[in-house]
Amino acid sequence: MIERLALLIASKIKQFESVTVSIDIMAYEIGRKLNNYIIILLTLLLSYINGTLIFSTVAMISFVCIRKYSGGLHMKSYLSCIISSVAIFIFVPMVRLSAFGTDFLLSISLIIYLFYAPNVFTGNIHPEGWMRKAKIISIALVIIAFYIQLSAVSLVFFLQAILILPWKGGARKLWGKC
Repeated sequence: MIERLALLIASKIKQFESVTVSIDIMAYEIGRKLNNYIIILLTLLLSYINGTLIFSTVAMISFVCIRKYSGGLHMKSYLSCIISSVAIFIFVPMVRLSAFGTDFLLSISLIIYLFYAPNVFTGNIHPEGWMRKAKIISIALVIIAFYIQLSAVSLVFFLQAILILPWKGGARKLWGKC
């Protein structure tokens, strides 16, 4: 669905503009942007209706921040990415954890980030020293979360920690587009 829309938009751009970039590359980038915008819009709309706008927004921003530096598993399609992301951002704020529960999830997350962050994909090019900085930033974000003590933040950090675990024979690879 998103893929076809992105391809249609890219084709129209190519038709009316003298762009040197291939349609496939444009469609990929347009699809990524559409994916992100749809996730943001659906999360804001549904969380507003649900009455969890602030905590859903906090969950979304926290997830984006930790994911930028820790990497992780991707969904196989834009639609599955949209559904899973919006579900996380909508339902996570409904879960209330005790201080112990929050600290427990953050402790597990911290251990996972210590060993596995960043889980970057083959083919991504980063400047020298980026991996070390990304690990330090990921760990620092979790440590900051210990002080914030928000259930939504601890849950999304834990869910993201699960996404950086090596699932297929320890291989780190690109699974999809999200």
